[in-house]
Amino acid sequence: MHSGLINIEDNAINKMTNFIKKIQRVFTNQPIKVNKIPQTSCRLLYLKGGEDIFYKIPDFCESNLDIRISPLDNAEKILKQVQAIADENAVEINVFKKCNSSVTSENKKIVKALISSIKETGFSEQIGYALPTCDAHWFSEIGIPTINGLGAKGDNIHAPNEFIEISSLKEIEKIHFNLIKIW
Repeated sequence: MHSGLINIEDNAINKMTNFIKKIQRVFTNQPIKVNKIPQTSCRLLYLKGGEDIFYKIPDFCESNLDIRISPLDNAEKILKQVQAIADENAVEINVFKKCNSSVTSENKKIVKALISSIKETGFSEQIGYALPTCDAHWFSEIGIPTINGLGAKGDNIHAPNEFIEISSLKEIEKIHFNLIKIW
């Protein structure tokens, strides 16, 4: 539609940005962590709309939102919230991956063995939570206690200059070896 037609305004970018603003308001009111547990968050990763024509009102817009769901929330509940906001704004959504976060109790045998292994190797343990971006949820959903995040230290995750510290890799090797002996 030509932008000179002032009475007709069906701008796909406006619809999408209204949708994104409402979605982000739902999640930005929550604290980052509660008792060490990460809260549900939403990040805009991609936005594209319209054509390379200066006088045409955009008739399409697409975006990618990365919603990380806290162990305190439920993926179905969050998806229903997002769908309701999408419906209000005439936005169609496609879900690429939907899963809950996983939590393994510190009382589970595997966690206790890991803590012992870490202490015996002289390193300090940090027990926390992982959001559903790892593979832990596949195992926890079928009842297998799973530990996530026991990897080497490094920086620049998913960037061209991503790296791990060799000394850290050796520490993790000791912890894993000791865990196997304890287990």
